Amino acid sequence: MQFLFPTFLIASLVIAIPILIHLFNFRRYKKVYFTNVAFLKSIQQASNSRRKINQWLILACRCLALIALVLAFAQPFFETKGKVVQGTNYSIIYIDNSFSMGSKATDHNLLETGKDIAHSVINGFGPDDKFMVVSNDNSNFSSDWMNKEEALSAIDEKTISPQSRSLSSIFKGMQQSFKLAGQGKFNAYFISDFQKDFSNIPSLNDTAIQVNLIPVTASSVANVYIDTVYFKNQISQPGIANKLVYKIVNDAPYANTVKPVLKYHGNNKPLPLVKIEAGKTLVDTVPILSSGGEYQSAELLINDNPITFDNNYFIAWKDAVKANVLIINENNTNRYLEAAMSSSGLFSVTNVEVSKVNYSSLSQFPLIILNEVKSLSSGLISELNKSLSEGNNLVVFPGLHSGNAIKQLSGAFNLGTDGNFYNQVSQVQTINNKDDIFQNVFEGRTSSLKLPVTQSSLRILTKVARGAVSLLSYRDGYPFLVKYPRGNGKIFLCAAPLDPTYSDFVKNGEVLVPFLFKSGFNNLSKQLAFIIGRSQSFEILRNARGKDVVVKFTGPQTFIPEQIQRNKKSIIQVGKENILPGIYSLENYGKYAFNYDRSESRMEFLDEQQLKSFESPHIKVWDSQTQTNLASLIQEKDSGLALWKYLLIAALIFLLGETYFIRLGKK
Repeated sequence: MQFLFPTFLIASLVIAIPILIHLFNFRRYKKVYFTNVAFLKSIQQASNSRRKINQWLILACRCLALIALVLAFAQPFFETKGKVVQGTNYSIIYIDNSFSMGSKATDHNLLETGKDIAHSVINGFGPDDKFMVVSNDNSNFSSDWMNKEEALSAIDEKTISPQSRSLSSIFKGMQQSFKLAGQGKFNAYFISDFQKDFSNIPSLNDTAIQVNLIPVTASSVANVYIDTVYFKNQISQPGIANKLVYKIVNDAPYANTVKPVLKYHGNNKPLPLVKIEAGKTLVDTVPILSSGGEYQSAELLINDNPITFDNNYFIAWKDAVKANVLIINENNTNRYLEAAMSSSGLFSVTNVEVSKVNYSSLSQFPLIILNEVKSLSSGLISELNKSLSEGNNLVVFPGLHSGNAIKQLSGAFNLGTDGNFYNQVSQVQTINNKDDIFQNVFEGRTSSLKLPVTQSSLRILTKVARGAVSLLSYRDGYPFLVKYPRGNGKIFLCAAPLDPTYSDFVKNGEVLVPFLFKSGFNNLSKQLAFIIGRSQSFEILRNARGKDVVVKFTGPQTFIPEQIQRNKKSIIQVGKENILPGIYSLENYGKYAFNYDRSESRMEFLDEQQLKSFESPHIKVWDSQTQTNLASLIQEKDSGLALWKYLLIAALIFLLGETYFIRLGKK
């Protein structure tokens, strides 16, 4: 047993007071005159004996009552588990307010249950302890700590949010706040349904922090949801049907029948009724004929209850218009290259000799192609660098005599090659279909594709070239086609000439045409769909209204995104806003789709037994039984088993005993 205030034990000397009173008060005698006491002698002796016993009992009750009061003020306690550490408690309480916490528990949702638990946690601490209350949409940790009243008010303000964060990221913020708190006891409380995708419990391990896991659970919920929607072809062309791919997931333990509906141009188009087996995913397509011109949007819907936030998915796009392409030739044009560019009808091609390039016009071409150029002036290299910084792309097809030009470009842009050609027959073997250039281009396996064979090629060392990504590779591992991010654009370098004498790349239209198409539109097809709660950004070119003009989104709600002005562009940052999903217009800059994050759609949770498997000296799980008396258990865990309440009750009992014996002595 230990004492919280041991100096109060000095007051135990007060038991001398009732002892002194007893010694001097009960020894006083009172004379009573009586005619004949002989016959009362035996009765008097018995009465004196009972009176002495009664007096000693009164003295004992008084002494014990005083001792109990003194001990109560000294606040003795027994240590429970571990060592009780004295000092201020610094407690950070995380309340999960993601969509899954909107599920019903009994008469209210899990978030309300979690808020009640958070109240109990705070009530278990003392008036001088400090608190911080965080959630998914308010996780800005700081050094500003709250008292009990402020923390209780902060808990009441929590509502369901589309934001979702992993417990490990929340814990990192907690660690930083505890480091700034100074000396004390550090407690981290996680009140959540512990969805598996967000609950990396082993990462919550810090010997300086006592981690407390408090699960709130509801009955199992089955969910069918739209996982994603996207176009099969990233570039949409007017008048040409593009396949809209959609994925619907059945997360229920039984089969479900769904009937998707597509909203487009104000019309509702019912899609085929499909049955999805338990735990399976439906992937299907629907053709959309784009009208061209302005930005367009569509919405896919299903009907599923009780979880509805993932029942619709919005998508926005804009049909591509002709892109200007500048081909800089050494002398003659390449008819194969022109044919490949004109086959899609989406490029407006301009050919020019290297000696006649108008440097001031380079910024007008999103795609510039160097075709077998032998040498480059320093002025042209400088203008190419400027064009890249403005977001344009550069494709380099070398000629057998382009060694000097390649060496100049490699020195200026770190391309990882010396410009020397090696005469060796080589077969291209692999395609990097994970990169956005060839992603979703080829259906099925790429092993059946006819890939280029070259007679002479450059040696490109991607390991020494900053950010180099190999798109096509030879059997020996050397790259045939490489992408380099430079400035705000990209450089693409082919290792072999387009001349059929040295390479049959021009005859591989199923590879060459998609490459030219993607390289020409790669920077034109800006992102038009965003996930609410996920930080993302995009650029817009400022118009003539001025650099200080602030733009805003209008749609289901109106909000002003974070904006950073940079030269002639504005960087629009989204993701921190708590908004409704839907199609939003950014004034004159097009339409954008915002959807809720689907990571909350998988209703898989860690149960109490799974959580208890992670228990350690620094991680404690409060199960449903201990949650019913959480405040007192936290107080006991913090201060040990406090005995002052029991001592006050004992003092009261001793005082009642004193009163009883005093009255008994008067009878």
